[in-house]
Amino acid sequence: MKQFSISLGKPFGIPTSIHWTFWILIVWIIYINGSQGQTGAETIWYIGFVFTIFACVVLHELGHSLAARRYGIQTRSITIFPIGGVASLEKIPEKPQQELVVAFAGPLVNILIAIGLWLFLSLTGEMHLNVEDVEEMTHINGGNFLLSLLIVNIMLVVFNMIPAFPMDGGRVLRAFLAMNMSRVKATEWAVNVGKFFALLFVFYGFSSNPFLVFIALFIFLSAQTELDQVRSESYLGNNRIREVVMKNFTLLPASSPLSYAVQVLLDGSEKQFLVANGSSVTGYLTKNDIIAGLTKYDEHVLIGTIARSKLIWADMDEAIQDVRMRMLQEGITIMPVGSQGQLKGMVDLDNINEFLLIRSALKRQ
Repeated sequence: MKQFSISLGKPFGIPTSIHWTFWILIVWIIYINGSQGQTGAETIWYIGFVFTIFACVVLHELGHSLAARRYGIQTRSITIFPIGGVASLEKIPEKPQQELVVAFAGPLVNILIAIGLWLFLSLTGEMHLNVEDVEEMTHINGGNFLLSLLIVNIMLVVFNMIPAFPMDGGRVLRAFLAMNMSRVKATEWAVNVGKFFALLFVFYGFSSNPFLVFIALFIFLSAQTELDQVRSESYLGNNRIREVVMKNFTLLPASSPLSYAVQVLLDGSEKQFLVANGSSVTGYLTKNDIIAGLTKYDEHVLIGTIARSKLIWADMDEAIQDVRMRMLQEGITIMPVGSQGQLKGMVDLDNINEFLLIRSALKRQ
């Protein structure tokens, strides 16, 4: 379904796109407006208003991204979903003060947009904010477009600052807590508070706004994922790759037929293999690659033909947590270990996860 996603370019060098699920929101708006008897012109105004809101959301996410860049943290991408935007940072700042700045940078952008709109409307004599204006936001037109956008940006600030981790308010809460307790404990507290608000979203969502249910699901899943990540970082601590490096492994020759890899796979417990051309490591194969190769070609195809060529090396003295993070970010499960192309061993994600389980068990003793 990626063909239905739209790239918005690379503002500040950050790939930004609208996810294909966003169009579900547009279809829903057209359906609701049509069922309420609104005209085509009114529907077009409303759709334009929604796109303008999400332009503010993109600016919000750029606020997070640029604040993170200040601390040397890059953003892989910004994606717009029906329930909001997500900036995929390489990592979350570990220092509470830095996380506080990054978390608040997004809402600050909406505050600045709201101030700008307020100044413009005040200068033009159109600034008359009251309860009726909020109620009229279901009927967007040229007369109330900017005023409604001002109201929405204020609502975005208020909503994002709800302490429902991993929303901005939840990250602000975690940052304040981490100033007085461990990062793991602070995250646990923030996650529990976030789950409480998620339950409120579910109850309120079923009765009034179904999108709150999706936001609640996002909070539950994302919060637990990040909590697991923070615990992993704590368990791994400053342990180095040399503690998990494997030195007894099979190096598959790129010039050998796939049948050789099949035999090695069946004879032992290895499921992932480095591939070499002579003394140089040129790629790697997983069990699934071998099976896919047999299906697409046959057992006579050369290993080098189907080997994955994307190689990322790890160093013996590199932190295990950093290597694990790189693997997850790059979508790879095996790395050669060494320096300047000199192979000293290999490490895979399964081995790191086993080490993580052992460290976790020792921590609980």
